[in-house]
Amino acid sequence: MEIILFILGALFILASLFLTYKQDRDTDINTNSDFEDSTADYLYLNKELKKREQRLSELLANLNNGLDNALNGLEIKQEKLDNSSTKETYSNFSNALNSRLNVVEDSDLSVEKLNSAQAQKSDSTLATESSQQTENSSITEEVESESKEDKYHQIAELSAQGLDYTQIAKRLNLGQREVELILKFDDRGDK
Repeated sequence: MEIILFILGALFILASLFLTYKQDRDTDINTNSDFEDSTADYLYLNKELKKREQRLSELLANLNNGLDNALNGLEIKQEKLDNSSTKETYSNFSNALNSRLNVVEDSDLSVEKLNSAQAQKSDSTLATESSQQTENSSITEEVESESKEDKYHQIAELSAQGLDYTQIAKRLNLGQREVELILKFDDRGDK
């Protein structure tokens, strides 16, 4: 019986050694298979990352180009706006000056009509009235220039008090646009 027990013990030991060897071999195979799978996954992911990095670089370059183009377009539009607003302001100022000149020319025509009416009078009366007319026109010019300067000072003072264009125009019996232009040109002169 001892021999049977010894043989059975030896068989158990051999069986356990065989099962252990088989399990170790299966684990090695699985480990190698997992390592190969991990390596393949790593290589695939690395390749995908490089593709995405390249796409991102292209997108960034396109975005930079688009932003540069947009900024250039905005600068050009800003220059156009600056030029057009300056031209418009000068045009409006020129129109205002022309309308004032027309008023002066109309008054000159009125003076000429008066002079022609006076020409019908005697030569002595004409000489006297002509000298008076010259004095009156020089006085009128002085008064007009003083009144214009007063008007500009009044506008500047009212603006400094915080009144807007409409309020200043109503107080001084002027057009709103005229007040606005005078203040804008006054501001440019201060700069």
